[in-house]
Amino acid sequence: MNTQLEEVISVFLSNVTDYSYLELETEDFNNEMYMLLRKALSKFRYKDDIKIDTDLGEFNRELTDNEMHIISLGMLSEYLKNKIYNIELLRMSLDSKDFKTYSKANHLKELLELKSTTDADFHYYMGVFNLDNALKDRMKKR
Repeated sequence: MNTQLEEVISVFLSNVTDYSYLELETEDFNNEMYMLLRKALSKFRYKDDIKIDTDLGEFNRELTDNEMHIISLGMLSEYLKNKIYNIELLRMSLDSKDFKTYSKANHLKELLELKSTTDADFHYYMGVFNLDNALKDRMKKR
């Protein structure tokens, strides 16, 4: 049975507290999640390409817990990138002194640190995943 998109979205949402999602219409929420999924999957590198069937609302195969975790980290990274870009736009509209006194400056610093940690986690788990699969492939050839 193929993994439903909602399963991976749930893993992602368990890492995010963003009440603005509650304000979105269902279609807008689904579009936002779909874009985060697509961006995350573009970073996912493995010989078995994972595809999304939007008509059925599922992936083309059953995903492992590790794959869902890695994809959700990729989604989190993209989510944080969007938040950082929004604050960067605010910084450009305020002069340096106003931005520093505005609480968003500290928030930006925290977001940048969180994104760095999230990206490091993503790359670590992706590396472990690829190594595990390469070893499994090698054992099959023996």
